[in-house]
Amino acid sequence: MSRSQQVRILVVDDEQAILNLYQEIFSVMSPASQGFGKKHSDRILPDIQQHPIISTQIFSLALYQRGEDALQAVQEGLVKNTPFAVAFIDAHLLPGGGELEGEGIALAAKIREFDPRIELVLMTGYTNVNPQDIIVKVPPLHKILYLEKPICSKEIYQFAASLGAKWQTERELERAHENLEHWLHERTVELIQANQ
Repeated sequence: MSRSQQVRILVVDDEQAILNLYQEIFSVMSPASQGFGKKHSDRILPDIQQHPIISTQIFSLALYQRGEDALQAVQEGLVKNTPFAVAFIDAHLLPGGGELEGEGIALAAKIREFDPRIELVLMTGYTNVNPQDIIVKVPPLHKILYLEKPICSKEIYQFAASLGAKWQTERELERAHENLEHWLHERTVELIQANQ
């Protein structure tokens, strides 16, 4: 995947105001919305907007209040070969009628079952979340982060940029490994045929 291609970001939070904030954060940095960025960038991301690496990334944002809807979006993305790179999930989703509602950690674990490559960030405004419990419930350690609210716009954008780049690099390495294995197999076949 080219670094100029979109990095898909999933956000799951039961508060519409929080979803609106994520939308605003990523709209400010979007190359397609320079007018919005000009108006609000000083208030939201004063130090990051001109960063040479971050400014080249293009994000595609999907916002959900219900865990079941988010899980369905993850599954559809995998089927269509357009997976999410990063997910920001509220650790304490409020009940909404679905079996996954009520606990963002359970949702993160479900998402991990479907997509082991996705980078997860659990968000919470409560102090009763134990990071050790998160690691146990949503392994592996190197693909799960924990961040306390209130949301800091610069931190959210930096997390998305860094984790998105990490996700892209891992996919590129997987492809390179697959290509190398394919090449080695072809060379082995050629050598066997030559020896015969």
